[in-house]
Amino acid sequence: MLRQKLLLVLLPPVLIALCAWGDPGFTGSDHAVVSIDAPAFHELAHAHPPQLTAQSAELLDFATNTPLWQLNAHEKRAPASLTKMMTALIVRNNDSLDHVITVSAHAAATPGSRMGLIAGERFTVLQLLYGLLLPSGNDAAVALAEGTAGSESAFVTLMNTRAAEWHLNDTHYVNPHGLDAPGHLSSAADLAELGRAVLRDPVLSRIVRTHSYVAHTITGAAIPLHNLDELLGTYPGTIGIKTGTTAAAEENLVSAVERNGHILISVILGSTDRYADARALLNYAWSTYGWITPSLPPLATLDHGAIALEAVHFHSVPIPRWELSQVSLAWSLDPVALAHVPVGLPTLVGTVNWQLGRETIARASIAALR
Repeated sequence: MLRQKLLLVLLPPVLIALCAWGDPGFTGSDHAVVSIDAPAFHELAHAHPPQLTAQSAELLDFATNTPLWQLNAHEKRAPASLTKMMTALIVRNNDSLDHVITVSAHAAATPGSRMGLIAGERFTVLQLLYGLLLPSGNDAAVALAEGTAGSESAFVTLMNTRAAEWHLNDTHYVNPHGLDAPGHLSSAADLAELGRAVLRDPVLSRIVRTHSYVAHTITGAAIPLHNLDELLGTYPGTIGIKTGTTAAAEENLVSAVERNGHILISVILGSTDRYADARALLNYAWSTYGWITPSLPPLATLDHGAIALEAVHFHSVPIPRWELSQVSLAWSLDPVALAHVPVGLPTLVGTVNWQLGRETIARASIAALR
């Protein structure tokens, strides 16, 4: 939560109802116009959309859940091992990290990318989660599914139930690992939401940003694991999340990058060069978008400096850089609430809006503290 303190002079109630400051490039009338200065025009002229080999893609701002760029974002495609994001989330919601799972012969025999499990070995859920998300172990996916829900089919039912609860309308699961199967589908938009859910989980967020890890069985046998995500350590700020590759899916990638306190999630599906596509999409985002912050104008003191105000419950909002100078500020204060602010107890006394033309693009409450 971003906050910035300011002081206010107590004006007559008739004057405190609504105030606006700044030099807005848009008016608030029905005939709003844009005034673009030279720096803004330069930003606009150089905002070239990325050229991708991907068949589908999405760019999402993590904090506000705002899509910043989309390409066939709701097209249903084979997700491949991006499936394992949901697998991990279901395990986290239904199992404990220290639960010990015995690897079945069925799990150990699962084809494709592997953690390297052997039937009869015993692992904690945490160790198997590393094997699921770093080397993208299909064997770990089945072991976790069986250990968490009793069977693969029961686990897949949990996956589809959660997809419905989260309104992931483009998504349907047939297995917990992502190997190609009829009806096993998702979309860039849905996978961006799943990537966001992974980052909100502290355990999974830590795992997906890990370069390498040594997993251990209950008896101490070691299995070295390495993250398949080539953006980790090569693209500044990368903190995950998951790769996926099958014949039907081609190259898939969900990435998260954090810079200057902001996190962007990119989804690349059906690519012939997922890392180049991800870099192009993320470079476009960082060069094209800026974030407005709750910068409120300083005023005189209220009640001889006894009351301070701050904007609360605010997320920085991404907008194209050429529009940053066009944002205006308007806020409304309740004079009755201001007159009855108790000592030591923050009290909501109004709201502040950041406006772009006729559109309110961000809103925060204003709290007063005496």
